Amino acid sequence: MNNKLKLLIADDDKEDVEILLLALEEINFLGDILIAQDGIEVIKLLNEKENIPDMILLDMNMPRMGGEECLLKIREIDGLENVPVVIYTTSSYPGEKDKLLTVGGASEYLTKEFSFKKIVEQIERLLQLYTSRSLTDTTHS
Repeated sequence: MNNKLKLLIADDDKEDVEILLLALEEINFLGDILIAQDGIEVIKLLNEKENIPDMILLDMNMPRMGGEECLLKIREIDGLENVPVVIYTTSSYPGEKDKLLTVGGASEYLTKEFSFKKIVEQIERLLQLYTSRSLTDTTHS
């Protein structure tokens, strides 16, 4: 796996962020990691061109600006049209998933797992899936 990716994690739950960081460590991810605690921080980071990530993991339930509103704002930012935004949430409401994948422009919708092993598998699969796309896309390099 290519480890030169830049990943943005947007989640207000410090424990969930820590688990994701441990999962990334488990798969030897050596790329850059940006962390935002809410949608407002995400948009602020993304408006700084040096912070354009190769992938965004976006929680739905965050204070100040939630994930759905944040997703729509991300898709309005020039140069981010092709950046995969993965919804990573505890919500498993089918209507929400369909809406975010079709209307919202999310690339994937994952329900947070409770097993660390399954979290590691989810993250590894995502990174493998999007690595080749990221390496061939030069729109935000």
